[in-house]
Amino acid sequence: MLPVQKSTRQVPLITLPDLAGRVTWTSVAEAIAEGHRRDQPKLGDVLLEEDGNSWLTRAARIRGLGMLTKTASVYPDNPIAGRPSIQGAAILFDDETGTVDAFIDNDALTRVKTAADSLLGARLLARPGASRLLIIGAGVVAGDLVRAYSDGFTLDRVQLWNRSRPRAEALRDELARESLLVELVDDLERAVAEADLVATATMSRDPLVLGAWVNPGTHVDLVGAYTPAMRESDDALITRSQVFVDCRVTTESQVGDLAIPIANGVFSADRIKGSLYPLATGKARREGEDAVTVFKNGGGGHIDLMVARHLAERVLGPGGKH
Repeated sequence: MLPVQKSTRQVPLITLPDLAGRVTWTSVAEAIAEGHRRDQPKLGDVLLEEDGNSWLTRAARIRGLGMLTKTASVYPDNPIAGRPSIQGAAILFDDETGTVDAFIDNDALTRVKTAADSLLGARLLARPGASRLLIIGAGVVAGDLVRAYSDGFTLDRVQLWNRSRPRAEALRDELARESLLVELVDDLERAVAEADLVATATMSRDPLVLGAWVNPGTHVDLVGAYTPAMRESDDALITRSQVFVDCRVTTESQVGDLAIPIANGVFSADRIKGSLYPLATGKARREGEDAVTVFKNGGGGHIDLMVARHLAERVLGPGGKH
């Protein structure tokens, strides 16, 4: 018989429904900003890929916030069978004792973190008064970007483009039930030219947003690409823009939007103007009213940790401890 150690402590599991009425997109964005005013993190990533699927494990430690380990799987074909394309969970550890404070489901962490990360970047970089949003993509992340931007900006118009019209229609109808009105568009070039906020959430390996289409003053939020072979922008957009990232470690050589222009010799990592650390502390900013800004959302274990601690505090109480 295996040894059994009795314990009266049960580690809580935080899921998406637990966040209702407790968390907003703006509160999460503010938690990310506050986290970037703390000490620099210790980070570790492992990415495995096979047969078009991938598994990413991220770990982070920040003094005062604790430690987090998160593992997620990405199976792009899952939606065909009615399953989520991204699944996973995280473990949040106490800063002082190493005790497990909570398990957090991927939907409650990665979904909220990803869109709030982009919202923070846009609030720090977009021109004041930006109000015309274009979303490229029609998956879960695209929907969350509509929700997050609608919470953090006063939007006059939200447009959505996707290669698959039925998927775009399904997302439009889903958002309409939440009183979020989205207009579907077919002419991507025109839609990009007319927007002052452009957010991409695809798994494309070919550029979707071309530099020649983007008007001065536009803010472009690149979210979808997460491997060196994936990209949503062309070289021209990157070379003409003021480029910022959420985290240098997870973007410079890890995602095609930057790695490919660097490999092509038209861009270099030292031209990246800053990450969320200098942005959140006011040491970096957009320069010029007509500048095109690009924010590459690459994520990072430290951002997962910042968000996880915020969610735990909102759900479990002060300190985020059970």
